[in-house]
Amino acid sequence: MDARQRARMMVAHTVFQALRSADFRNDTPETNASGERVIVPALLDDTMGEFFDQFVAAQGTIYIAALEGTDVVVITMAPAHTARHAAPSEEECPIHRRTELAMVIEYLRARRRPVKFCEAPSNVLLELVDERPAVQV
Repeated sequence: MDARQRARMMVAHTVFQALRSADFRNDTPETNASGERVIVPALLDDTMGEFFDQFVAAQGTIYIAALEGTDVVVITMAPAHTARHAAPSEEECPIHRRTELAMVIEYLRARRRPVKFCEAPSNVLLELVDERPAVQV
């Protein structure tokens, strides 16, 4: 067992202890499509791609739990429903698969409200096309 696996086991152990508390259970009430409460033990430098994959596999809400010192930090990843042809809102925030969990936690703390994240496609290059004078015909 390497250091990362030991650290993840420590997170899992801390979460199991927290689950004994009714307050913790009340703060994590959502279940996935199978009726299970999914809590993923995580490290702050884990990437969001891992969680996107687990979210899809769970077919519903998952909780991501990490340790900051001795404190357990939990974020919820839940389905967000948007109208099929709705334009992206200012509340939507694209996030890349390789973004670390710590960055997402800090962003959520700064926003102080839920944020609708969407997985940003990989291997996409965006470039502003220079405005050129109209061509005379």
